Amino acid sequence: MKNVSKQLCIVLLLLAVSAAGALAQGLYWESTVSGEKMEGTDVVKSWYMPKMMKIQTGSNGDFSILRLDQEKLIMVKPEEKTYSVMTFAEMEQGMKQANAQLEKAMEQMKDMPAEQREMMEKMLGKSVGKKEGKAVAKKLGDTKKVGGFACTRYKILRGTEEIAEIWITKEIRGFDAMRNDLKAFSKRMTAMNPVMGGDLANAMESLDGFPMESGMMGIKTVVTKIEPKATSLSEFEVPSGYKKVEMKHMGESQE
Repeated sequence: MKNVSKQLCIVLLLLAVSAAGALAQGLYWESTVSGEKMEGTDVVKSWYMPKMMKIQTGSNGDFSILRLDQEKLIMVKPEEKTYSVMTFAEMEQGMKQANAQLEKAMEQMKDMPAEQREMMEKMLGKSVGKKEGKAVAKKLGDTKKVGGFACTRYKILRGTEEIAEIWITKEIRGFDAMRNDLKAFSKRMTAMNPVMGGDLANAMESLDGFPMESGMMGIKTVVTKIEPKATSLSEFEVPSGYKKVEMKHMGESQE
């Protein structure tokens, strides 16, 4: 997985899950992120203030800034002193292109030999001709502590297919500000996402609490530290002296 696409994938997944909520005055948390297609485990740091979010991924200090007030996603590379900007409209257009490519691939797969088609379905994460139900959140009876907080287990199901497993806590007070900020963005993005589908955002919205642990699309995220924190607005701006470079949009080759 290329660095840009990997970073963008992690950011979008964290945004989708984090739409469950956070503190109005600001929040800071650290997570470990691991997955089958990732080398090792990443430590991800996240800062939230109303209408703004910053996510730092990887050991090289790269970070992304989500500006809901400007409808922009900014990706910054401190080592190179460069940054790229993608508007929400551009993200949606890229998702539409990726969706069209996926649909074309699925159509071509219908005529493949069964063994080859099965291999391609596994790679794409979809099945030809498979009728999927609507994604729903199901609360299970399991409980455990994650990062010192009591959590309850939920699953997101689409028919019989498990899309995600999420451990939610209600011990972190005040959820509405971040939830309201991000749920509209999450719904807008997942509606165009060829893998997750538009109904996933609705299922995520029904989760009442903060997600301390989640597993989705082969990526596992565990919150290891979380605290209320007001962050300076300058942290959500591109550092001075950085050069703007073009970002590859979704649906384009990352080579």
